[in-house]
Amino acid sequence: MKKAYKVVLVIFAVLIALIIAVALLISPIAKRYIEKNSVDILGRQININHLKANIFSGTLDVQSLSVSEQDLSSQFISLDTLFVDIKLRKLLSKKVDITTLKLSGLNAHIIHSGEQFNFSDIITRFAGDTTNKNDTTPSNWLVRLDDIAFKNGQIAYTDSSMQNTWKLNNLHLHIPGLEFGGANTNAGLAFNLLDGGQIVTNLKYNAQQNNYNINLSLNKINVNMAMPFVKNYLSVSDIGGWLSGELIANGSIDTITNVNVHGKLNLDTISINQTTTQPLLSANSLCVDIKNINPYNNQYHFNDIILNEFQCVIQRFDNTTNLQQIFVDNTTIDTIDNSESQTQESDLNLLVANLMVNNSLINFQDNTLHKAMHYTLGAINVKATNFTLTGDNNISMNAQLPEGGTLIARWNGGMEFVNTDQKLQLIIKNLKLNHLSPYVEYYIGNGISEGTLSFISENSIKKGNLVGNNQIDIHKCVVDKKTKEVKAEFSSIPLRLAVSLLQDLNKRIKFNIPVSGNITEPKFSYGKIVWQTLANIMVKAAASPFVFIAKAAGYNPDELKNINIDPIQPDFTSQQYNDFTKIADLIKQRSDMKVVITQQFNLNNAIQQLAIHNLKLQYCAHINDNKDEQNPSLTNIINVTQIKDNNPQFVNYVDSVTNTSGTNLQNKAVQYYGSDTLQTQLLRLAEFRKMQLQNFFVDKMAINNNNIELITLPIDTLLQYKGKNILDIELQLVESDISE
Repeated sequence: MKKAYKVVLVIFAVLIALIIAVALLISPIAKRYIEKNSVDILGRQININHLKANIFSGTLDVQSLSVSEQDLSSQFISLDTLFVDIKLRKLLSKKVDITTLKLSGLNAHIIHSGEQFNFSDIITRFAGDTTNKNDTTPSNWLVRLDDIAFKNGQIAYTDSSMQNTWKLNNLHLHIPGLEFGGANTNAGLAFNLLDGGQIVTNLKYNAQQNNYNINLSLNKINVNMAMPFVKNYLSVSDIGGWLSGELIANGSIDTITNVNVHGKLNLDTISINQTTTQPLLSANSLCVDIKNINPYNNQYHFNDIILNEFQCVIQRFDNTTNLQQIFVDNTTIDTIDNSESQTQESDLNLLVANLMVNNSLINFQDNTLHKAMHYTLGAINVKATNFTLTGDNNISMNAQLPEGGTLIARWNGGMEFVNTDQKLQLIIKNLKLNHLSPYVEYYIGNGISEGTLSFISENSIKKGNLVGNNQIDIHKCVVDKKTKEVKAEFSSIPLRLAVSLLQDLNKRIKFNIPVSGNITEPKFSYGKIVWQTLANIMVKAAASPFVFIAKAAGYNPDELKNINIDPIQPDFTSQQYNDFTKIADLIKQRSDMKVVITQQFNLNNAIQQLAIHNLKLQYCAHINDNKDEQNPSLTNIINVTQIKDNNPQFVNYVDSVTNTSGTNLQNKAVQYYGSDTLQTQLLRLAEFRKMQLQNFFVDKMAINNNNIELITLPIDTLLQYKGKNILDIELQLVESDISE
């Protein structure tokens, strides 16, 4: 009996010794085996600094592990420590129960090239038999992991096609629990990011139905972490913002895009900088309340999209803008045709129940002009209800213009302008015209230093046919002289003169520009119609300024534009003075205008007329025994008009005085007095009439000297002149010619 007892003790002692030996030797053996056979097993070289496995407690402690790439030289994954605690006894009932998995110092580099990753070979190696891919029978094994924690991790992702690397540093990850096997899989994880953001997810997956439910919670995620990907599409130096929200997604693995997503997202403190010193856009917040998104059905329904305090800088350069410049022309990006991920063909079903832009600002800079233009729209508010791409929309907008101006815009209609009815209204009040001066100078050649504009445009479109009215009201517009250095496209338009003519007594310009046409016609241009109408009004007014003003005052311009005169009359008739009074009234209403009165008459004919007139005066003095021919009596002057050229007594007198016969009366008279003497007398008469006009306008009608200019055509011109004997009346800007 004692001998048997000793044998049992010896066997038990040997077993204990063997177990202890195995427990002591399993760690170095396992370490050596893994390092020696890792290339054959994994296709990678694994190196371990320290490995300790406890078969009694079910724990595994690994220190300083590294896994190579396929080339066996460069590093794929490394870690500082790995600790696993598994309940070994549950393996007997086909349960893998890991109560603790802690990993620190993970450093992994994932490389994507085409359709392959740098770990694709490992997946292929352990894929096993895939002949029965449709077998959805749940596995008999159940895997559960609790208390999973990653600390101080670093993951780098490189896309070879994009030639870009994205890094996630200082990764802290906590997964409360994961469960795989059977019909359902549950997984929950939470991890902290380098900048303090946190992501929490909860995943439920049904293996038999291939359905899943994901609950994703985001807390202040720094969007700058997406900068490596953004650089492939946008040429910007920096993006900023903090993303928070809750999203719930339900879908099927069978069709990846057939997923329903709803929830809320908030993006705060948004910024995109084109360069380190040049901001592009920013916003205080963007709030998105998603009712349902389903890419497979092209359905995008939102309860709210609200953008607060958005600011944007738009810069225009020759043939481009700063918004166009930020897009990267990247044609090397590979596109993968995944038939399972393609959405079915259907119209985009977009609906935003409440779309709002609050208290925003746009800074517009045009650098294509001779002088750069800067203009700011502030306090922009936009509101739309039930915005859709297929139905009617009702959108309203209001904004503040510099120096107290306002802008209001309203639109009602569908996105398809041709096939839906449209109503558009634009109201601009108190727009300071000096802000638009760079544009006016660039296209016309004049700057604008003062003035305000009010503008109301109302338009309707039915079946592509547009009918619109544009009411323009300009007050106290001051146009500068043309800039000679500027070669403007429409420099022929006399803007200063036209503005002056179009202004009423209160310095206002008011008119309406109707617009009509079919917007489907290739040559239809709304802006071109308005501009041509404006240009025609200005050119027409400037072409005959006096006619334009006379009509506006209710006078007949034909009676005032050209006043007939007699070249030998020393003064004017009452009818002529009555016309001069009307002209004076017009000038009093236009202090910025001056009247130019030009005497023009046929000098050659006037010489003959004056010679005969002088002979008749001399004849009257002779028959009335008045010897002072230089100062004829009123009776003689009146009688002259009654003497006919063929009067026998007068003809005999002329023949006796001139000692000529056989030539016509005109020649006799001119020869008798001499053409030079007669010419001098006519010019003195013209000068005398100028003095009479000057006295009438300045002294009697109180017209400023700057507003009146009296001209007699030069003698060389008068000798060539063959037209009527008139006073030509024209209006010009003070200290400026008509052509500016």
